[in-house]
Amino acid sequence: LGMLHLEVIQERLEREFNLDLTATAPGVVYQIISKNGILREVHNPHDFGDVQDIASIKEPWICATIMVPDQYLGVVMLLCNNKRGEKVDLSYSGNTALLKYRLPLSEVVFDFYDRIKSISKGYASLDWEMDGYMDSEIAKLTILINSEPVDALACIVHKSKVEQRGREICLRLKDLIPRQQYKIA
Repeated sequence: LGMLHLEVIQERLEREFNLDLTATAPGVVYQIISKNGILREVHNPHDFGDVQDIASIKEPWICATIMVPDQYLGVVMLLCNNKRGEKVDLSYSGNTALLKYRLPLSEVVFDFYDRIKSISKGYASLDWEMDGYMDSEIAKLTILINSEPVDALACIVHKSKVEQRGREICLRLKDLIPRQQYKIA
């Protein structure tokens, strides 16, 4: 389900059960293999550990099946490619295309479904299943405020998107953190 469903469910829980909820961004579990061969699962950036001790990082991938009218095929394929997807198959049934893509789960869990629906005017459908773990170029992004790392703002992202994601977070923080009358180191 999409972000709209999340908002509706959250509002109902708050209203009907008088709960104070905090919704956070969804995350995925990475597998880290240390240089001494020990496999461990990482659920959040805090558990990432020292980069010097990491031999490889495995990321969960999915196999997605997307049915889309052929007039929206190009933009859906572009979205999948921008999400580091690998096209597996493309077939047609009448004027509907059936796309199969392998995608990293981290690229799908947040807003992929909403984006697919938006760019296809609601006509595309998405079904996916887990497809195992693959070696990946993953990095921990740490945000510093006043030269101090803030664990709550740290995230795990693909190395190709570290700078982009860091800039997005900093631009949001610039608007949220009030200006100070004194110099911050």
